[in-house]
Amino acid sequence: MHDGKEKYKISFTSIPHEPIIESVFPETNNAFILINARVQILPLFLQKMVADAISEMEQFLKCRMVKKSRSSFKPGFPKPTHRIPA
Repeated sequence: MHDGKEKYKISFTSIPHEPIIESVFPETNNAFILINARVQILPLFLQKMVADAISEMEQFLKCRMVKKSRSSFKPGFPKPTHRIPA
């Protein structure tokens, strides 16, 4: 999250654990949030889950979130240039 003055980071390394928050968030009128998720789920399901979570947060915080851009994808199978024999 970036509030125009400082940057903050929240990390989830797995689902059962509490998030690691690197700072305390101040009150602000504007913030930019980047969600970088690497999860094993179909991209369309992930898009819907994130959109639903954003809608819930808008209702809970009584605010409006503007979505600037969005992309989700399923990476292809890796094609290594070198293989090490077993």
